[in-house]
Amino acid sequence: ATTLTLTLMSTVIKLDSSAQAHIQAYWEYKNIVGDTDGGKLLSEEEYAKRRKEAFENQKNRVYVTWLNENNLECRAVGPSSKCFCGHKFRDHDSCNKQKKVSCKISKCKCKLFEYIPIRGSQDLKCHCKHSYKFHNITSRKCNKKHPVKGLCRCHGFVSSFGCPCGQPFSAHYTLFETRKERQKAGKRVDNLGMGTGMGCAALGGITTFSSLLDGVDRVPQMLQQTNPPISDLQMQFIRPKQKLTEEEEMALYARKYEKTSSYADLQNQQAISQNELCIQPENMQMRHRHS
Repeated sequence: ATTLTLTLMSTVIKLDSSAQAHIQAYWEYKNIVGDTDGGKLLSEEEYAKRRKEAFENQKNRVYVTWLNENNLECRAVGPSSKCFCGHKFRDHDSCNKQKKVSCKISKCKCKLFEYIPIRGSQDLKCHCKHSYKFHNITSRKCNKKHPVKGLCRCHGFVSSFGCPCGQPFSAHYTLFETRKERQKAGKRVDNLGMGTGMGCAALGGITTFSSLLDGVDRVPQMLQQTNPPISDLQMQFIRPKQKLTEEEEMALYARKYEKTSSYADLQNQQAISQNELCIQPENMQMRHRHS
């Protein structure tokens, strides 16, 4: 039996093969069922049925990505990616042949998955300074109420989120593709887990482990996948800026200091010349009296 050793800070956790199997089963359950069980664990018969359907639905898998105006796939949507409705992608109908990826959570009014670029406990705020959670799913109006001013006057969600590609949040959109459409565009259609996808049909746009990176970090791969291809001029705007070395930073600050000091010297020279002009008539009067 193999033993898995995990080191967390100063704590060492050892897991035998039985514990590893339980953890694997837990993640498989979360990826297949998600939060659609309403917090109540499914029976073994119900879960077996869901699991079988998930493996079959991988054939109808919908590939979901978040693109900018240059057709660069900035983010690949995965099982835990958040929608504007607040639920994860795995809680949506990710196997719909008509690409109508609606939310499956009870009483949720979300009719189509819309990706928001947050991870973990991050939040996405509007220009009204309120979270996306306070905005209506359909109208995008803010529902946040102030105790004195009343309802927020925001008429639509607009975020100042800055994508690493250099374009704003409003310049991006969520793209849904079928397997045939993606193959026609020359994009990858592989699954993780030796092609099984861990039994999860809600893998979205994740095809390889590099799909977890931002688009600008996958530029060499994206150059081959984007349609139409990205031009050299567009690449100048989406390529990450190279970090300056310590010598280059010192030289940059030195040039700024030289400009500041030279400007200060010029101001001092002007002040001295003005003082000389003011003193000169008095000196002339003094000389005239002595003469």
